Amino acid sequence: MYKKDGWYYLMLAEGGTEFGHMETIARSRNIDGPFEFNPAGPLMTARNTNGHPIQCTGHADLVDDINGNWWVVSLGTRPIGTMTHHLGRETFLARIDWVDGWPVMRDGGLMQLEPDEDLPAAETVQPVCDDIHCDFTKMDRLPAVFSWLRNPVMDNYNLTGSGLLLSGTAERLSTPNTTPTFTGIRQTQFATCSTAVLSADLPEGCSAGITAYGIHTHHYDLLVTRRYGKLYAQLRKHLYDIEMVTSEIPLADDVKDITLKITSDRDFYYFAVDTGAGFVNLGSAMTIGLATEVTEMMTFTGTFIGLFAENGLARFTAFDYTAKWEGAPERRH
Repeated sequence: MYKKDGWYYLMLAEGGTEFGHMETIARSRNIDGPFEFNPAGPLMTARNTNGHPIQCTGHADLVDDINGNWWVVSLGTRPIGTMTHHLGRETFLARIDWVDGWPVMRDGGLMQLEPDEDLPAAETVQPVCDDIHCDFTKMDRLPAVFSWLRNPVMDNYNLTGSGLLLSGTAERLSTPNTTPTFTGIRQTQFATCSTAVLSADLPEGCSAGITAYGIHTHHYDLLVTRRYGKLYAQLRKHLYDIEMVTSEIPLADDVKDITLKITSDRDFYYFAVDTGAGFVNLGSAMTIGLATEVTEMMTFTGTFIGLFAENGLARFTAFDYTAKWEGAPERRH
């Protein structure tokens, strides 16, 4: 609720958090009502605009800046198809004008990817960069952008000067309602490249690597495992109740470090492994397999790119993530 110029404004998120989402507004001279809804309809919605690059907008707030300009900040999604998204709900900003005592969004209540021409700037404004570069041999704590699954067992995560040690347990990425040994970052753009350097000194039966993770029933894992004394690189996919290794290559006995790479565009993830002689492709997987609308639970949290270990100790020495913004030529904060 807001008060401006003698009016009380009541903002409401309606229509569910999906593709019928909207933000409506009503006003009254009395805080106890009765409230009159804006006769022009919703303040914000993309419900009748299939194909618009920003959908599911709502759960909004109004704010005025130091220059007296008004803005609306809301949640929304960037679909990869007509009605699917896998980057989770994101935050968007748009300009508000006041017309006849009602807040009005420009562009007919639609959020836009391009920055508003009236976006205020200051001397401290810098281009936004989503890139993350971690040399785990020189760190004593993980950056704040890293997350875990549920309540992590922190004894399973150690930065020792030789790298990030992940103590994998019997709780795997696919085990429901548990805390597997996993730490990762949210995928922020469609076009990304993520690499992790994994030491080859894995114990027998251990699996470790890098994953594009939606929920425990929807993830794609690029991993290294030791089986009967031999190292193998695998691409493992889990969709609903189906889990299978779709490709596998043996690794040389004398390999020391293994670089695992996941790249992505709007439609696919691509998986490759390098042991020193160049990257070998292990396959691809469709991004829609991790979309919120495809999974059996509407999580809205989006895909994570993460490191994991199962059934043994794994050592990672580096992790890098780069992202390319698709849409506006430059973002600022």
